[in-house]
Amino acid sequence: MLQSRPCYSRVPWLCAILGGLMLLAGCAVPFGAVQRDFQPLPPDTLEQSTTVLLKLDSHQGDIRHHWEAVLNVDADRIDLIILGPLGQRLATLRFNDQQLMVERGGPLPFDSSIEKLLGELQMIFWPLAVLNANEWNQDWHFSEQKNIRYVYYQQQRVAEIHRRSTSVWSGDFDYVSRISDYRLNIRSSELDRP
Repeated sequence: MLQSRPCYSRVPWLCAILGGLMLLAGCAVPFGAVQRDFQPLPPDTLEQSTTVLLKLDSHQGDIRHHWEAVLNVDADRIDLIILGPLGQRLATLRFNDQQLMVERGGPLPFDSSIEKLLGELQMIFWPLAVLNANEWNQDWHFSEQKNIRYVYYQQQRVAEIHRRSTSVWSGDFDYVSRISDYRLNIRSSELDRP
């Protein structure tokens, strides 16, 4: 009767392959989690009211989306309204100190969540002192030189925001991820209040 011999020569290869897969998985987890960890800041952190019309282009690899939105902020609430090509309301995010609600009226014209978009808009428009307050997003830090805002998560630079305007709310802004192939271009106009 023949006895089968254990095939020990395959074990090192299997260990190497499994180790490599675990290393890849370990490297991917923090980067995927980074973008979701920024918690939207409450409306009263801005200490002013404004309404801004946004024309947005997002680029994720070869995929490009274009849409418009309206951002309205006052002391009690943030409203982010996503508009379709004919001006129809596709989604509305409402955020007060107590809860964040999203109502959908159609498919979103971009691949990420509306909550993530609100976080990116706050990184672009909110003052540095508010963004760096430790009570909201402790692992995040923001700095600014000339017209570039640098976004750090756990001391790793994860994004840059390029501002081509002297106005806080109106102008051209680029949010560029440094950990993925993602870019958000914004042309914004602050609307006059009655």
